[in-house]
Amino acid sequence: MESLQGSLDRLETVAYPSSESTESTGSLTNPTMATSFLETLGINLEYLAQLRFINDSFTPYYILAYPVMYYFFADVVGTLKAMAASLLIAIVMQRFVLGRRQPVPSNCAVVITGCSTGMGFHTAIRLATMGFTVFATVRKPEHFEKLAQSAPAKAKSRLVKAILDVRDINSIDAAAKQVTAECKSRGLSLQSVINNAGYSECVPLQLATERAISDQYQTNVFGPIHVTNAFLPLLKASKSPVKPTVIFIASVVSHISPAGLGLYSSSKAALRSLASTYRQELSPFGINVVTVEPGFVRTEFLNTALNSTQQNFNDETIKTKSDEETVSLYEGGLGSILTTAQNIKGLSATVDFVSNALVDAVLSNYPPTNYRVGYDSHLTLPFINLTHWLVEVTGMLTFYLSKKQTEQKGKQQK
Repeated sequence: MESLQGSLDRLETVAYPSSESTESTGSLTNPTMATSFLETLGINLEYLAQLRFINDSFTPYYILAYPVMYYFFADVVGTLKAMAASLLIAIVMQRFVLGRRQPVPSNCAVVITGCSTGMGFHTAIRLATMGFTVFATVRKPEHFEKLAQSAPAKAKSRLVKAILDVRDINSIDAAAKQVTAECKSRGLSLQSVINNAGYSECVPLQLATERAISDQYQTNVFGPIHVTNAFLPLLKASKSPVKPTVIFIASVVSHISPAGLGLYSSSKAALRSLASTYRQELSPFGINVVTVEPGFVRTEFLNTALNSTQQNFNDETIKTKSDEETVSLYEGGLGSILTTAQNIKGLSATVDFVSNALVDAVLSNYPPTNYRVGYDSHLTLPFINLTHWLVEVTGMLTFYLSKKQTEQKGKQQK
């Protein structure tokens, strides 16, 4: 059983593509002629490879089309034909008619939280390159400087620094006032708010400190609520020809709860529920609300989670919550889980896939309510009950083996 520190040491050597490198965006900042032509038609090869069409948003079209198709194919074999024809009509309606990606509107802006690294970093560069004015929020000014330096020349002038900490309501209000003033002075309409900022606390629930619990929910749940509410007046007043959109970055683990990730998975599940409520409440104002559920993505996110794990186990408060044997058991078990995460890194999606979903949501008048990004996300959700069982059995077996190892060490020391 590998120790937590050993797993951290191994994982630090993993060569993930750097989110600060614009080279990893490939065709995003320098698209080929073929890809560019296909995107003008609303067709994206990456989404075709990811079963882009199989999502929640085609369901209404399917329900409407099925009775009509059944009228033409009214027998047993015909029922199957009606189902297939209805599915085809639903896909065409969702993707190529109502859900088709619109041209980039002029004089429009986007607010993105958490732009210092990862998905926010890449999406800010891509949207600025496409012609949006991007208010890229960061907690520290030096993080924005790194972003601006990595952007291509034509995007630099469209990137606007906004200092914002999603855990601080005063910081959110100050950023909202800045964006409001700049939109007014530049004649901009706010097109979208992308709630991207977030991180993962990796700690067993019975050892979770008050700091870990508070920070996780302040960042992943309460922060997006405050950010969304702060920018709603600008979204309601938007004059963009494309319907404004609020986007929440959820996660595939909002549907499952792996051991050690209880705080993170529950916070993302709460975010999905909040998005559903916002979708109903904002519909009278013509504002779309979308969730994006990535699986594993090649960013610094995993390293941040690992640092959080190490910080939690080094916290003296943990020792007051349980005995040394229990702490050792969990430390060994999480070490094995993190090693597994390292071993499946080849299945993870690139940030290009996520930024592609975000661009699609920003530029669609009728986007899907939910985007699933990454092969693991697509494979997990259709078999959710089986996935739940596998995750729980794996977690229980991992900690059982860790307990046995801890007991053996105790006997050897005696």
